[in-house]
Amino acid sequence: MTDTGLSERLRQQSRRSGLMVGVSMLLTIAICVGVFAASYARLGSLASDFVPQEATWIPTVDAGGTRIAQAMLTPARPPAPTRTSTDANAAGNLSPTPLATATATAAAFQPTHQANSATQINFRSSPGVAPDNSNRIRALTLAEPLQSLNEERTVNGEVWMKFRDEDGEEGWIRAIDAEDYVP
Repeated sequence: MTDTGLSERLRQQSRRSGLMVGVSMLLTIAICVGVFAASYARLGSLASDFVPQEATWIPTVDAGGTRIAQAMLTPARPPAPTRTSTDANAAGNLSPTPLATATATAAAFQPTHQANSATQINFRSSPGVAPDNSNRIRALTLAEPLQSLNEERTVNGEVWMKFRDEDGEEGWIRAIDAEDYVP
């Protein structure tokens, strides 16, 4: 004997159970996505030394012009401004000439280290990572030559070193992100 009323009630109960399982799975997925987004936003300042903010993707080609891969490169920085002076005595010829300080800085640059050649890192105006990343000057290019200024500080258990780049700009990077200079 079969009870049609009992079968109908069991069918309704299984539909409700299936609906509740689906809703709970959807809610679980939404919570996981929300937690991931909040964690990523919170850890963004820590990861900013490894994830440059101004990087772009460009194709890499071999000598024959064949596309072989994609490479992440930082856009070229505009050249550092140089101060100029003009010769006031030259009649009608006011061509600017660079000051001696700009060439003295470039000539004095002697690379001792280079930025990590495997990952891009950030050049910072002060040691440590500011909570809002406000001390970030720019992302260093891979293996960018740097001159050590023989100054170190420890912040949150990490050793930071002060460097000068080829343009004369001074900044800080973590000691583990610097390598000996390889020409």
